[in-house]
Amino acid sequence: MSMRIAATPSASLALMREAARYTINDLTHGVQQLRAWAAVVPSLSDKQKQHACHEFIDALATVMVNLPYVIRSRFIFATAHLSHQANIVHDRAGWIDDLGLDQQIDMRNANARGQRWKRYPTLKDGLDSLFGKAFRAATHEFRHTYNHRFSPRFVIGVTQRVKRQVDQKSGHVSYNLGWLDPLRLGEVATYWSPKGIMLIAR
Repeated sequence: MSMRIAATPSASLALMREAARYTINDLTHGVQQLRAWAAVVPSLSDKQKQHACHEFIDALATVMVNLPYVIRSRFIFATAHLSHQANIVHDRAGWIDDLGLDQQIDMRNANARGQRWKRYPTLKDGLDSLFGKAFRAATHEFRHTYNHRFSPRFVIGVTQRVKRQVDQKSGHVSYNLGWLDPLRLGEVATYWSPKGIMLIAR
């Protein structure tokens, strides 16, 4: 269901509020659940850990490790819309509603619409640093490997037993045996502590 309304900054401000409210609620609730499971898991047998991961933990932890990227993307989307509508103040009668379709919006749209606003560079820096290198390294590039390869497991189990490597100088190809340990719930939960938020934003 939808209804047509006039293009106004207040209409797009609702997008920003929605992005903040629901994302923060998801974050808060998910962190509480992760911490609860982190306290329970050490007392479980390996078989019980496997069952707990299959039924409860994997889905929750997967969402939580992906959430920094989700937060960044939602705020980029909301910022592009809000800046586009707020530009009515600058352009007035010359304003043209030429923002791309929702599925086409990315950081380029936010930059193009937000660049005339004094505080936009600060917001852009924050968005650029969210889902930063330190967080991606700590989670072994979980978002990318989960969607395109084989990501680390949670709590129990190893992945990436064989890795193909190419020497940059000689071009020699080798296949190395090894493994990637699972991500620990206690560590994952700390990413959203005050100290952990700094890790995400580095």
